[in-house]
Order: sequence, then C-alpha cells, then structure tokens
Amino acid sequence: WERSSEVTFKDISGTVPATFRVCWGRMLPSTADDFSALVGTLTIIEPPYFEAQVYLTATQQQATAPVVLAFVTRQDARYATAAVSMQFMVRFSQPEYLRPGIAFPASAARITQEHARQNICGRIFKELWSSDPNGFPMPKGCFYDQIKREY
Repeated sequence: WERSSEVTFKDISGTVPATFRVCWGRMLPSTADDFSALVGTLTIIEPPYFEAQVYLTATQQQATAPVVLAFVTRQDARYATAAVSMQFMVRFSQPEYLRPGIAFPASAARITQEHARQNICGRIFKELWSSDPNGFPMPKGCFYDQIKREY
C-alpha cells in the first residue's frame, strides 16, 4: 500500500537561512515522540537583495497622496522565460508609517487572485513605468486583501 500527498503552503518564511526537517506527525503533536517519520527537508535561503525606495509626493503631514515606489529587479533569465504568470505584491507591514490611500467597500474587503481584474489595477496604481525597452509588463489583473494589507 502506498500513499502520496502534496501540500502547498503559502507565506512560509524564516528569520534566518537554514535547512529544517519535515516530519509526519499526529494532528496536534505535544511531544517529539508524536512525530513518526522524516519525510524530507525544507531549505530556507537568503533572498537576493531587493533595492527599493519610497518617495512621498506631499509635504503636508497625514495627507493622503500618491507615493512613488522605485525598485530595481535582478537580471534573471527566469523573468524572460517564465511559462506562468508572475506576481508583484505590495505589503504594508507597518501601517502606522505608510498605508494605502485607497478604500474599497467593506463588502469587497478582499478580491482573490482568481477574481483579479484589470480595472482594480487602475484603482491601486496610478502609473507603472519601466526603463525596459518593452515597458512595464501589462498586468492580467490585480487583487487585494485589505485585512492583510496586501495589494
């Protein structure tokens, strides 16, 4: 008898690069003995440096105004040869310093990736610019989660 399973976890992160053991275990393990078998390893790597700057466009304190987010991507062949869509996400992790200036209705606090629409991109981003000869890639659609502050 053989069983295989595949599980996808989103938003797994580590605080330091390391390799971790992945084990099968009981639903709510309480001791190390509750883990029955090593099934593999998970390696968290140090991500490449992402150079980015945020520039304010207003001089008045507490004013809601557009910001300029400037960043440099790596020169990576995977960007040009990607067979599937890629994502660009802006996460507001410290809203006491910077938070989105757009408000969506409470009934639509979240639009999932499956329901992404291009008109949402126009509400989130005023302008997208690139120094690439082909310009900034045309997004298929945008989605957001106001509770997680991800756009």
